[in-house]
Amino acid sequence: MMSRQTSLLLTFLSFFLFLSCPMSTRSIQYPEYCSKPDVMKSRFIPPVLSETPLQLLQAHIIIRHGARTPYRDYFCWSYDGSIPPRGIEPWNCDGVSTIMAPHNSSENGGDVGLLLFDKVYDALSPPVANKLGGTCLTGQLIQDGYEQEYVNGRILRETYIDTKKTFMQLFDSTRYSDRPYERSTRFRGDDQQRTLMSGQTLVKSLFDVDTNGTNIIVPYHTADYPVDPIKPDTLICPKLTDLRDEAVKSDEYVARNFSEDVLVLENILSEDLGGGNWRNIMDCLMTQKCNKRSIPPILDDFKHDGDNSFFSRVAEHASWMLTYIYRHNNAAYSKLAMGPLWAEIFSFMSEMTAGGNGYGARTLGDMKKKDIPVLLLYSGHDTTLMPILATLGENVWDGTWSPYASMLVIETYAVVEDDPKFPSTYAFRIIYNGEVLTPKIHGCDSDLCDYNFIKNMIEPFATWDRDCASAKKITHPPSKASTKQMKKTASILVWVLATLFVCFVSSVFTALYVTSYNCGSRKGLVRQNLQSYGATNDREREIL
Repeated sequence: MMSRQTSLLLTFLSFFLFLSCPMSTRSIQYPEYCSKPDVMKSRFIPPVLSETPLQLLQAHIIIRHGARTPYRDYFCWSYDGSIPPRGIEPWNCDGVSTIMAPHNSSENGGDVGLLLFDKVYDALSPPVANKLGGTCLTGQLIQDGYEQEYVNGRILRETYIDTKKTFMQLFDSTRYSDRPYERSTRFRGDDQQRTLMSGQTLVKSLFDVDTNGTNIIVPYHTADYPVDPIKPDTLICPKLTDLRDEAVKSDEYVARNFSEDVLVLENILSEDLGGGNWRNIMDCLMTQKCNKRSIPPILDDFKHDGDNSFFSRVAEHASWMLTYIYRHNNAAYSKLAMGPLWAEIFSFMSEMTAGGNGYGARTLGDMKKKDIPVLLLYSGHDTTLMPILATLGENVWDGTWSPYASMLVIETYAVVEDDPKFPSTYAFRIIYNGEVLTPKIHGCDSDLCDYNFIKNMIEPFATWDRDCASAKKITHPPSKASTKQMKKTASILVWVLATLFVCFVSSVFTALYVTSYNCGSRKGLVRQNLQSYGATNDREREIL
């Protein structure tokens, strides 16, 4: 039997070896995209350092939802050991969301409270299955997502409620019911489970809810998802298709996509992964990696962000392909896409500043008298945050994909004493995932910048009434009547074509002659057309 001394010695040696091992061998390393707890805690909002007396009046918080399941049942990859048909294992979830039924106080002698339903996606049996194969909704917020947004709520609480810097304190109590007036807060998001539950979790973490047996219903401002411009949508605004096509046909975009490095990655997707594609690969990689799920061996080489592994190179290029469109041509695509959301934000800023000239709110008491919100939350997507960041200027955002639970904060302060640096008498500060971005904005050289800078930069495109008309001809699906007529016409055409076939055979030699004669000029025309698409490299011409 092993002696006590020997056992203790072995325990000590094991612990010593553990500490001496590289961190990568002791724990799983995750991309920053995953927003694991250590990353989330590092995103605190830094305090304002200013010699000029200030009073915070309004904070707009734009978040990406937390970690989720794949947003749809797309194909990821196929390799030896993968699970058909998508290439990944089924997704199973414990609990989904709560649905709130409306009040009914006309029966049973008055208010009888609320009955809550918990949606559980387990009603199907093989061979019928949910889209992700298990008990998860597509795009559903998962446990990590709830925990991430809880941290975001605590960060906001420490910054705007529990802070010792009184000029940054928006509320003097953590209790939701103690807010100074009903409109002091406003919560907005699109009508998706992951955004709704992310917003709800954040608010629950930001405020304490002491119901005393009374139900508290919080207004959540939303819209029909297909028409909500909280993110880019080419169906809502067809002109976005034109701007996207301009970006992907640019020389820079085409050159990179046909570079030697990208061709290597293309070969991995097509050959090693059985036809994986750039549109889905980012989501496939991150939903799998962030949740310790299986990844193709050839891509399972991640050590840390920027490590030049195949995983990082594929993820980085997939990110670039989208974010390049957002930033191209002075962010033309993003400005058109996010005009309505910026208009929504500026409508509340305008209530506060009232056009400047001393007529706006100067204190939180003024905000209450004017019934202006002081804290506004927008719960959206990565495709909400990234184009918003792109509109702030080319040097503000480096094009890195927004991680889960990313948070952008826009603060507006009243400048209490005259200061030539702030002629509007208001100052703004922008923070993204804990980093102050204001000094990166053109014309701003410090953490705080005069309000007129952001106003003059954003207002020209901040509008609900966008010019969304596409220069391209839009075709609509045929009606039932026209479809029937088309079938009748098609049968006639078949008879005509059969008759013309004889003519075709008799003229084949003539056609060959004409083709030979015009071959050189046709090649030149095709080459010109490709160049207009940005096809300027040799490999594209070889493909022709």
